Amino acid sequence: IVDRVMRDATAGYAVIDMDGILLTVNDAFAKLLGLRPEALRGTALTPHFRDRYRPLALDWLNAVKAGTEVKLRQLTGFLHCDGSTRMVDLNAAIIRGEDAAPHCVVLAAWDVTDILSRSSRTKDARDMLKLALDVNRIGTWEHVPETDAFVLDDTAQALFGYRPGSYPYTRFADHLAHHGAVALDDRMIDRLRAFEPPRDDAADETLSVKVRLVRRLDGSEFWVRIGQRRIAHPFLPGEQKVIGTVQDIDSEVQAFLELVDTQRALRRNTEIIEAATDAIGVGIFRVVPASNECWFSASWFTALGYAPDELPHKLSTFSKLLHADDADAVLAKSQDALASGRSRFDADFRLRRKDGTYAWIGAAGRMIRDDEAEGGIVVVGAQFDISERVEARQRVEAAAELASSTSARLKNLTENVPGAIYEFEMNSEGLFSFPYFTSDFPKLLGITRPMIEADPNTTFDNIHPEDRSRVRTQILASAESLDEFKLVYRVLHPDRGLIWLRASATPVAHPDGEKVWHGSLFDVTNEMERERELEKAKQITEQQSNQDQLTTLPNRRAFDNAMMARYQDEHVKAQRHTLIRIDLDHFKFVNDTLGHAAGDAVLMHMADILRTHIRETDLAARVGGDEFVILMAPGQTTDDAMEVVRRVHKAVREPFMHDGRHCRFDSSFGVATCAPLPADPGELLSFADAALYEAKRAGRGRTMTFTPALQSKLQHVRRRAEQIQSGLERAEFIPFFQPQIDAQTGQVSGCEVLARWQHPEEGLITPDEFIPVAEQIRVVQDIDRAVFLQALDALGRLQNVGLTLPKMSFNVSIGRILDPDIIQSVRSLQTHGTKVAFELLESILLEEEGAIFEHHLDLLKECGVDIEVDDFGSGRASIIGVMRVAPNTIKIDRRLIQPLVEDHPVSGLVRAIIDIGHTLKIDVTAEGVETLEHARILTAMGCKTLQGFAFARPMPEDKLAAFLRSYRAIDLTRRVQRRA
Repeated sequence: IVDRVMRDATAGYAVIDMDGILLTVNDAFAKLLGLRPEALRGTALTPHFRDRYRPLALDWLNAVKAGTEVKLRQLTGFLHCDGSTRMVDLNAAIIRGEDAAPHCVVLAAWDVTDILSRSSRTKDARDMLKLALDVNRIGTWEHVPETDAFVLDDTAQALFGYRPGSYPYTRFADHLAHHGAVALDDRMIDRLRAFEPPRDDAADETLSVKVRLVRRLDGSEFWVRIGQRRIAHPFLPGEQKVIGTVQDIDSEVQAFLELVDTQRALRRNTEIIEAATDAIGVGIFRVVPASNECWFSASWFTALGYAPDELPHKLSTFSKLLHADDADAVLAKSQDALASGRSRFDADFRLRRKDGTYAWIGAAGRMIRDDEAEGGIVVVGAQFDISERVEARQRVEAAAELASSTSARLKNLTENVPGAIYEFEMNSEGLFSFPYFTSDFPKLLGITRPMIEADPNTTFDNIHPEDRSRVRTQILASAESLDEFKLVYRVLHPDRGLIWLRASATPVAHPDGEKVWHGSLFDVTNEMERERELEKAKQITEQQSNQDQLTTLPNRRAFDNAMMARYQDEHVKAQRHTLIRIDLDHFKFVNDTLGHAAGDAVLMHMADILRTHIRETDLAARVGGDEFVILMAPGQTTDDAMEVVRRVHKAVREPFMHDGRHCRFDSSFGVATCAPLPADPGELLSFADAALYEAKRAGRGRTMTFTPALQSKLQHVRRRAEQIQSGLERAEFIPFFQPQIDAQTGQVSGCEVLARWQHPEEGLITPDEFIPVAEQIRVVQDIDRAVFLQALDALGRLQNVGLTLPKMSFNVSIGRILDPDIIQSVRSLQTHGTKVAFELLESILLEEEGAIFEHHLDLLKECGVDIEVDDFGSGRASIIGVMRVAPNTIKIDRRLIQPLVEDHPVSGLVRAIIDIGHTLKIDVTAEGVETLEHARILTAMGCKTLQGFAFARPMPEDKLAAFLRSYRAIDLTRRVQRRA
């Protein structure tokens, strides 16, 4: 039974004999030793005691054997097999025999190791808490909200000024009434927020810490930190109590408040110092020599153009900015100051600004002790931007050096200048003298130094009698006004004869009434002679500037001067004025065929004709290359002008000899007259120009007079010219497209691009309305360029929707062909398969164009551009001119095509032109085909391409797109037969 009870018991049980041998043990006892029960039976127990407890166990066992009274319960330590100690509460029961002698001992053991460990830790924590509270003067308190009971410990009572055990308040309300927090103003609260901001999380029972100002028993105020926590009451179920701490932090808070005030004062002083240093450009620095640690103020950076702290606060920053030429000197000064122990040092050097320039810096520093710095020494100082001071010093030094050298040079110079320098004084009574003058002064006047020193009036003796009074008058006038005295006068020199002198001097008035002049005197005889020669040359130049060098006739400048002279005389201006404008016909052809020498001969011959056939009161002038004018005397009429024109024209038509050859030329005349002169000086010439233009347009070799109708036309031209200029700026010139049909297949073979003017008020205007005016103001090539670019854009849009054109032809002016940019423009063309052709008007007079024209045509052909001659048969171009151009296509003028259906004799001429085209291997295109009958006849003649109203009129881009979509190839012969 005992064995079963021992085996199942939770306590450890063992039976030992009187020699300490284990007779039996249960599992719990064996577990205390970390062994199995069977391993313990029969073994001695005492070796299983910890060393310190083993002697006590043997003494106890021996006392039991001896029958001595012993303790049956004690705390002992067992040695666990893993080497640890198990603390055991050991109870003993002595089993005695019949003779009352101890027979064996029953031991009961309980493991109290964990209990003793927790108890020890609790005691240690309690001791440490008490120590912490005592050291930090922290008192504790309790408050039961239900009963308002309140208790303070001795330390807390002492904080509030009471002896331990004498605190009179047992209710929390009474405690607050006497020692409650003192109210704080807003400024104090703001300062304390940085000390320890309040936290109030009582809802989750966490610690709440607050800083409060409270009163002691004696009424004094002090700062405390209060901590509190709400917990369940340990003895009153359902109730809570608040435990807390109170700590005296008065000295800590007062120190903090003083620190806040100090920091504010420091910050305010720092701001004042930084503002002051920044305002006067002073930078502050601090350097620790032992560690090379540096600090630079914000003004140190801004003085060099950097933002504050833009560069690192390192000594290497200073080294990088320091001018290379100053580095050795600065290093030597700093090392010398450190080695000698001097507390102060200064240096001037250059630092590189952010923009790359250098500023001169003056730095002053002081070495002070700082035990917290490495090495115990720091250098503090300031630096100033002294660039202006250094530059001023350099300027002063340079000026001093310059003054010294200048003084020496001036002394030499005054004696070696090609003239004389003098000082001239006049006192208040009008007496004068020469205190100073160089050696050349008396030589220029033809006298000697002793003569001047004896009598200053001798300086006037040799002045030319006609100039003497003028010199004296000028001197007196300068003395009165204090203006500079400047005069050129003549001297009858005893050795050199008549010479010219230039005197100049600046007067200064002294308080005593004395006037002093400092001046110079130069011999300008040669200058005066050159001046006379220049005046003569000027007169000759003036004459030449008004004369044409080739013909010796008056030039355009002379003509303009003559016109302006008439405007300046009101009587002459009111009379009738007549002007003849003359232009040589085909003068360029003479230059190109006979040479420029022949052209010059023609111009000189024309000048001779004019000189011969005008009156002396008339003015004939050459105003351009082959352009002349005759300005008739005031009062002459149109009839008088026509008589002069008849004489001149008759002489012009008579051939003259040049270089053994007969030269023939003709001229056109424009005559204008008005009374009085128009307001604009250029109007009369414009009237004559308009008349000349009409004469040339009528066929050249003619004379036209300016009429009111022509004036109205001129005004219209001027207005139209302004509109054209505006139209170009507003992109009003747009392309129209005239389809071209292959005469054999009936297919669309291309289109001709025609310029149209989309006038904002007059609507669509055709070229015959604006081209003549555009030619006069020379903007035809600008119109060509604008239409060309727009047509290329249209071509791209057509291609984007799947409509292609085999060829696109453009009418171009001679100016456009000669445009230097045209070749580059053509080379950059991207037409994606559409052939580009340039059409030259037959009226261009292909024979008269020069080498540049032909060169540009060759370059255009090399770029793949076809060249076509337009309106052949309507102008003056010859077959020779066409051969020079070598076009790809000749276009027959519509006026030759229209009579074909009436079997007009012109059909032979048309056939001849087509035959010429075949002979020259040139395609022939007929334009202006108005009917299909015209088309059939021309096709039968061998014409390659047709275009005209029989197929479609010129159309804008959108209608061209519709035409290309709907057009079907036609059989011209069947179509005509069907119509018949």
